[in-house]
Amino acid sequence: MKDVMVSIRMPRDLIEELKKISRREHYMDLSETVRSFVRQKWMAAKDPVLYEIKKLRNEIYQEIRKKSLRYSRQQVVEELKRIKERLKE
Repeated sequence: MKDVMVSIRMPRDLIEELKKISRREHYMDLSETVRSFVRQKWMAAKDPVLYEIKKLRNEIYQEIRKKSLRYSRQQVVEELKRIKERLKE
C-alpha cells in the first residue's frame, strides 16, 4: 500500500482539543491521532454491525478488567488489615 500525504485545515480550538487527546491517549503525534479517528469512522461506515460488535466486546472487556482490579485491590486491603492485626498482637 502506498502512503499518501493529505493536508487538512482545522480551527485552532480543534487542534488544541486534539493535542489534549493525543497526550491523554499517548499518541505519538497529531497525525497519528487523526489517522486513528479516521480509521475508526471508516470502519464504522464500512461495516456498521461488525464495528458495533467490536465496540461492545471492548466495553465488556474494560468493565470486566475494572471489576477484576477492584476485587484485587479489595483483597490486598483485607490482607493488609489482617497483617496489621497480627502485628498488634
